[in-house]
Amino acid sequence: LDAIWKNISEAVGVLLVYFGKILFLGGSFDSAVFNAAFTVILACIAYVLSKTSAKAKSDVGDELHPAHYPEFGCSLLAKRL
Repeated sequence: LDAIWKNISEAVGVLLVYFGKILFLGGSFDSAVFNAAFTVILACIAYVLSKTSAKAKSDVGDELHPAHYPEFGCSLLAKRL
């Protein structure tokens, strides 16, 4: 994920240089260029967020583990038969 954060910082840098060109060098604003740079930033951030949420361990396996419920010593279906 470090390489992705590097790409995010580079994309933000490109956007800042673009705004610097517009403000200080008299360039004209082009919405297509801005949208392209901003889309790259959002795509990288979405990728990072999808990878960090996938690392979270689910608690469902712990809840379904039979050793956590000692009061159920035998199967519930065996009592009905």
